[in-house]
Amino acid sequence: HFLELNLRTYVYDGEGRPGVWFFSLDANQALAVKLARRFFSLPYHHAKMQAGTVDGEVRYRSRRRGAASSSTFAYRGEGPERVADPGSFEFFLVERYLLFAWRAGKQQLLRGRVVHPAYRIRDAVMTGHETDLFALNGFQSPHRPADHQLYSEGVDVDVFPLEG
Repeated sequence: HFLELNLRTYVYDGEGRPGVWFFSLDANQALAVKLARRFFSLPYHHAKMQAGTVDGEVRYRSRRRGAASSSTFAYRGEGPERVADPGSFEFFLVERYLLFAWRAGKQQLLRGRVVHPAYRIRDAVMTGHETDLFALNGFQSPHRPADHQLYSEGVDVDVFPLEG
């Protein structure tokens, strides 16, 4: 049971290719955190996490090791499942096939190819949230839900070795 919570942004590299930049990735598996930090130079943090579904609502809780507070979310998918249309804002958000990372020791920007089937998405309705994730990463909290929310049951993702 691998749970993950991330804070990320969407970027383009110098050649105009879209990708994802992770400010942090919290995960509940300590070994996976260590391996991802070492071999992928990704900012993983070990966290105590719980997730479950009650009456169609997902309830998610994450507390990063050493943090004083936790992040909690309650949400559900709504409406029909769909695949994002190429060129749409939703496609921009979910169909990313590169990730970027920084190898501090070598002062080197890395990129890794990500392969996955198209996400099956639905609209999301946030029924509750409280998070310190922004503050844990040095940002001011927006104190409100995201402007645009999507829900997906997920897809299997393959990440290939990062290259400089």
